[in-house]
Amino acid sequence: MPSLHIGWSLWCGVVIAVVAPKLWMKALGMVYPTLTFLVIVGTANHYVLDAVGGALVVASGFAVQYALTGPGRQALARIPGARSELDALEPVGPRSARV
Repeated sequence: MPSLHIGWSLWCGVVIAVVAPKLWMKALGMVYPTLTFLVIVGTANHYVLDAVGGALVVASGFAVQYALTGPGRQALARIPGARSELDALEPVGPRSARV
């Protein structure tokens, strides 16, 4: 049985490592799956192979997503009507309402 404790924490850690702006934040994101691994093995809730199975589940999910949409930021440009990250930063409304 794959450990989805590891799966969830690994998914969170990878996403934090990808989107975090600072190196220490990226490293901290990868501490979460490491601590989760130590806890699930240390408390005997899962075996090491369960953790490997959970990591494989996450890796296969990332692989399927990549196969369907390709690289992340470029995939957004191919979706009709999708807004880019920069569009979300622009204020909406009349210029007089902007501060």
